[in-house]
Amino acid sequence: MLFRNYLIIPILFSTLNYGQGIINGFGLGHFNSAQGSISAGQSLNKILPAFQNGVALSNPATWPYLKFTHLSISYSAIKNSIPIPNEYSGISSGYWIIPIKDRAAVGFSISPYSNQNVAISDTTITKMIIFEDTLSFQREYDRSGGITVFKMGSGMFLNKKISLGANLHLLFGSSRQNESMLMNGSASWMSGAVIQTSRMRYSGSFLQGFLSIYPSNSTSIMLASKFPIKPLDGLYKQYFLFYDSNDNGYHDTYQFDFPHLADVESEEDVRLKGIHSPIEYMVGLDKKITPRTNVMVELLSFKEKGRLPVELNLGFNDFIHSSNSISIGLIKFPDDLSINWIDKFTLRSGINYRNQKLKFSNISIIEMGYSLGIGFKFGAVGNQIDFNYYVGSRKYSESYDLEVIHQLQAGISLGDIWFVKRRQKRNG
Repeated sequence: MLFRNYLIIPILFSTLNYGQGIINGFGLGHFNSAQGSISAGQSLNKILPAFQNGVALSNPATWPYLKFTHLSISYSAIKNSIPIPNEYSGISSGYWIIPIKDRAAVGFSISPYSNQNVAISDTTITKMIIFEDTLSFQREYDRSGGITVFKMGSGMFLNKKISLGANLHLLFGSSRQNESMLMNGSASWMSGAVIQTSRMRYSGSFLQGFLSIYPSNSTSIMLASKFPIKPLDGLYKQYFLFYDSNDNGYHDTYQFDFPHLADVESEEDVRLKGIHSPIEYMVGLDKKITPRTNVMVELLSFKEKGRLPVELNLGFNDFIHSSNSISIGLIKFPDDLSINWIDKFTLRSGINYRNQKLKFSNISIIEMGYSLGIGFKFGAVGNQIDFNYYVGSRKYSESYDLEVIHQLQAGISLGDIWFVKRRQKRNG
């Protein structure tokens, strides 16, 4: 007989080897805007004015309050413990905002939209005796890549009490998935991996509208909604199953990879439509309690109207269907009229509560976190340096360990004078 006996070790659980966290394995991965902040100068708020007094980087309706053109860039470093530490760092946002004559503003930004870096190893090990040799089999899944969003926005004052804004979101990116069956035996030809590789390229567009209302000098109410113009589509391509004898994870021209790369035909691309179609609503209240201190409360509700394609294996084969969150912040702004350097600091603090639900398993994810930030404003055109630290935890209703999250962000914003004719110097 070919197989003399089988020894199967039961499935205990799956482990996450690397990546930003467990949540990266669900659907399109972890949405960048869902954890901490997307800019070091925004703290936990998305649409409320935490960057400068009256201004939120991600809310075009507040941009006309800027007196100078601003280029703002933030860098983020994230560490998740589940309980194995996982680390990730990179550019978290870039904004270029141009105010026009104190009445309007236009701007552009680019930032990561989702992080899909994840690796899952099944602790199930199957052992078989084949040709008098004992072979061990283990499954692995890994995915890398993500989605980036480029935004074009504008805002304008209708009158002293109302301003409007809009952002066009253009999404693009790609991911690569590998499903592997690892084999280990005493003979060299029985050791290696059988790999199924696939690739997904993304494209889509959303529209986000903003409304800011100022009933008094000390109070502002801000609303925002986001909906798809063209839901996110994926161009999916699956490659030929192959035996990776040199363990580099790629189907290459190495002589022992089987079948040989030249002997297989490329599969046709398959378009998967409507894989991400979010509906999102935000409302925020900003209340001035002293001339330089504001209290902010922001609510967010998110619904996923897209579908998880049956053709695609995405990590845990589930996705976040709904999300609701509340954040409360306290901010002390600098004194622009003071010449004392100590009065140029911005102090930010806030707490965040988020409840997310998965579509198929109905698992709830509760995230609670705290944010503490500091900024320093310098120069005649409002240059600014910001630092923000976020610590929180994610608790799953079943199956997964508690995640502890640490995020550190640093940002710099440089101002310049645009649309102002400079005086020419006279000779002599």
